[in-house]
Amino acid sequence: MPYESSEVLSQIRERAQDARFLLDQQRGALELAAELYQRACERLADWREIVQSKENNKYRLYANPLMGSREVALDYPCVPALPAEGYCVVATDSSFIEPDKHRGAFCHLINVGRVMIKYGDHQEATLEARPSHHPDYLNSIEERYVGFGRALQAECTAKEMEHLLDLAVTHRADIAFFDGPLNQTVLLLENAPVISKHIKENLTIYYDYLRAFETVLGGSGIPVVGYNSRTNSDLVMRSLRKAVESKASFFNAAVKNDPRVPMFSYLDDGDLFSYALEPGTRSITFQPWEAKKDSDKDTASGEISSGLHEYEVDIRVFYLNVAGSAERVDVPAWCLPQLDRIHQLLLSQCTLGDDFPAALSLADKQAVLTRGEDRETYYTLLEMEDLLRPVSYKARSKREAGRNI
Repeated sequence: MPYESSEVLSQIRERAQDARFLLDQQRGALELAAELYQRACERLADWREIVQSKENNKYRLYANPLMGSREVALDYPCVPALPAEGYCVVATDSSFIEPDKHRGAFCHLINVGRVMIKYGDHQEATLEARPSHHPDYLNSIEERYVGFGRALQAECTAKEMEHLLDLAVTHRADIAFFDGPLNQTVLLLENAPVISKHIKENLTIYYDYLRAFETVLGGSGIPVVGYNSRTNSDLVMRSLRKAVESKASFFNAAVKNDPRVPMFSYLDDGDLFSYALEPGTRSITFQPWEAKKDSDKDTASGEISSGLHEYEVDIRVFYLNVAGSAERVDVPAWCLPQLDRIHQLLLSQCTLGDDFPAALSLADKQAVLTRGEDRETYYTLLEMEDLLRPVSYKARSKREAGRNI
């Protein structure tokens, strides 16, 4: 047993009263936030103007509500009616074995799970994994550990999107699922120059494949969806807070002094839409919007130039309540005319997949690498080719401790 449970229980009880009090305050704030969201939706033009104003820009990114957005309700949890020919869905996910200096493995392995499912009269399925070995020992000392952390995440996303496009085009899919947000430039933050260079190279590949979805199949395109399960994004909450602070006319003037407002900082968009939306319904559509500040302006062009967004694709965001939990859905802007169809296929997949898209769930299972057997097999294969350096004492002692237990 890693800890004494009675000691942990004692610590929980010691702080339980304070925690319950805070949770009650959060529930009250959630009720207010849901009410304000409904009011703001009735005055989208006003809300949009406030979000885009230069005042009270405390954050970099806000959710900019789109004009013409509307809520769409579909029956759930029953499967939405599908066309006679059914539909084809594709999805990818990945897992990896990172470089391990203690095991003497200066290389890494990325395993991409690939899934294609055709529903309807002509049913078909493909479930497979595609491993990709990367010999980091061929890199310079400066770059040898480039596979760690965000650099390895960027490499995985590039591989996933490459395989997703290949599956979608090969099978003429109706929809393609990517696990996570579609814009990945957050991976560029707080990295050393060598790491950032490697990340940018992979992000360039990733966004090239992502943009290609719009032009495939003779220009008709294939909708690609970024699915963020139980999102912790707070872009919409930021926009609501900005409206409150601006004393928006569509809110009661006294709302700024409401004691529940300060508790908004404890709420994210998942909290809001899990409460505000009925299961099976989606929110209005938002555009992630970057607040402009004088300090952000490029002196040569007079425009925003953070150096981090030159790769990004123009996306739109909506929130979908699936069985009581709000999920964030990212789609490229060009997919907006197909939003109702995307909504319908999402609900179908979540129903078939026990409240998570079935294709994504299967892709995850195909991609997963066990920390025991798969990792040791990889090291054995490297050792067979004399590509492992001597194992460190730390690695040997861990293995011996495992045997003794």
